[in-house]
Amino acid sequence: MADQHGDAPPRPRRPDDLDHRLVTAAAALAAAASGSAVTVEGLLLSLCRTAPTVLRADGAGVMLRQGSRLQMLHAEPDWVSAVEQLQQDFQRGPCHDSVIGRHAVAIADVSMTRRWPELTRGAAAAGVRAVLSLPIVARNRIWGVLDLYRHDAHAWTEVELVAASHCVDLTASYLVMAADRERWRTSFLEIEHRFHHDELTGLPTRELLFDRLGHALLTAARHGSVVAVLFMDIDGFKSVNDAHGHAVGDQVLAEVARRLGLTLRANDTLARLSGDEFVLVCEDLSGTPAQVTGWVTRLGERIGAELHRAPPLGDPGVQVAVSIGACTSSPGDTPVGLVNRADRAMYEAKRDGGGRLVVGPPESVLPSGPR
Repeated sequence: MADQHGDAPPRPRRPDDLDHRLVTAAAALAAAASGSAVTVEGLLLSLCRTAPTVLRADGAGVMLRQGSRLQMLHAEPDWVSAVEQLQQDFQRGPCHDSVIGRHAVAIADVSMTRRWPELTRGAAAAGVRAVLSLPIVARNRIWGVLDLYRHDAHAWTEVELVAASHCVDLTASYLVMAADRERWRTSFLEIEHRFHHDELTGLPTRELLFDRLGHALLTAARHGSVVAVLFMDIDGFKSVNDAHGHAVGDQVLAEVARRLGLTLRANDTLARLSGDEFVLVCEDLSGTPAQVTGWVTRLGERIGAELHRAPPLGDPGVQVAVSIGACTSSPGDTPVGLVNRADRAMYEAKRDGGGRLVVGPPESVLPSGPR
């Protein structure tokens, strides 16, 4: 039952199209709940706009429960905002009483009550007389409150209270579905991210690398551009693990990944292939073969310089260098074939002493930075 206050006479009952308005409102709420982008806030906004048409209220507001407080989410028209803001600022009023009692609070004439003096004054300034607050409850949780306002002073009839409750209860059921959908979507995205990203470095793993490289090659074929792949392996990484332990080795890998990231352009992809192997994909390169090779060479030099700038863990006893094999795409290249070519070039760099860059044909050997 509603907590009805005020001495105003009951609003006269008369035959009208309440049933039709209720059906129309239910259809509007159902439409708001459909689609993949539905949100809790969006559903409450739809309730705020729909409920006044059912009860022929002059305005409405929705308060969202945030912990122990109620926060104004939406109010229409503008004069409702002032009344809702008062309830938010003082954290008391019919909306708060409805949350505490978990039932509707109906005020036939707010000017006749002394329970909330600040609300009484604000309502008078806004021309508000009748107020109806209904808690939005689902799964034993209060999501928020619907507030309905009228300029004239009349008691809310039992039929109106039932109709308003139908709108609120329907919205509450959609809120549960929207919240469940959002939790599922968040969980799915987290699982998908963990599957495609390395836990230690946060970098893309093999699956995502080859997916992005495949897209880069398709784009290159359409635009007449070139894709470069740099295959990097940390020199002497096994000795770091043997001398300092795997925990230090993991810290070195994370720091190397961070420093490699400093050399990237916005559309480049850096991935951890496995162990101490990293692959960098640079797409949308243009120019003559010599110009592209020169650009890749300078990139390798920047990578080498960044890794040699300081010991990765601030410990002079832990030094790292990388051997880099690079190649550029040709028409008909596949992601696997391109990475394999860069891998072979990296082994050429290893055989030449490490800490070096091999671009394209094995004989194109250039230093990748200070040794």
